[in-house]
Amino acid sequence: LVSQVTEAVDLTTSGGSISLTVPESFKANLDAATTGGSVSSAFSPGAKKRSKVNEQINGGGTNLKLRTTGGNISLTKA
Repeated sequence: LVSQVTEAVDLTTSGGSISLTVPESFKANLDAATTGGSVSSAFSPGAKKRSKVNEQINGGGTNLKLRTTGGNISLTKA
């Protein structure tokens, strides 16, 4: 569970998935991409699963970069 970040975050993996849970009030500029998987964000309800997502969460904030090959990326609300 990440409450709020004050500096840019860059999470990268190869051959695995990234799952990140944040509070509903979390603010960030999300830049998420995967090859061989899909990206889902609880902050974009009803959006189709896709391989890349760029969105401002709650008006934007710190840069949040998530990258994986061969895995999925999931951003959920606490």
